[in-house]
Amino acid sequence: MVEQSHHLPRHRKVHTTGSIAFVIIIVVLVIILLGAIGYTFKDTLKPMWQGLTRSKSFTGVTITTPSPTPRPMKTIPGGSQEFLYSHGKDVKGPKIGKATINPLDPKQGDTQTLTVTITHDSPVTMALVTLFTDNAKTPHELKLKNGTTTNGTWEGSWKMTDTYDYTYGFDFTLKSATGEYRGATVIRNDNGTF
Repeated sequence: MVEQSHHLPRHRKVHTTGSIAFVIIIVVLVIILLGAIGYTFKDTLKPMWQGLTRSKSFTGVTITTPSPTPRPMKTIPGGSQEFLYSHGKDVKGPKIGKATINPLDPKQGDTQTLTVTITHDSPVTMALVTLFTDNAKTPHELKLKNGTTTNGTWEGSWKMTDTYDYTYGFDFTLKSATGEYRGATVIRNDNGTF
């Protein structure tokens, strides 16, 4: 008779020290990565967290819009402001040389005056500016104040009736018998209007 030897399987000793160290290293790297991402995008993420307030009910946290909404989004210079324009040789139609907006920061109900110098080789037949504000697009005709229709100062005045915390600009349309110019001076464009 042949004797068979039965070998019982040997239990391997598992070394967990290396596995635990590996997991700890991975966890630390993930925490560092999340911290770096948070720091990099802190300005983007901050507005989201500013809107969190604790609800008075038992439902936990509610996301709300901060009240009042921060205004204005960007500060602008006060008083009378002057803008100088330059045009390439391919720009057709009447051209603005200088615009003065007085005041640039009117309160609601205040009068605002826009004065522009316009030149062209043929008489200007129309000078129109459309005032863009938060809730309105208001056209205003500019009238010749000084000079001639080929080299003159044009002006218009109006009452500021709307807010301009997010959208504020002046869209010009100038026409003559030989050409038309369209251009804008953008002061604020947080809503992407222009």
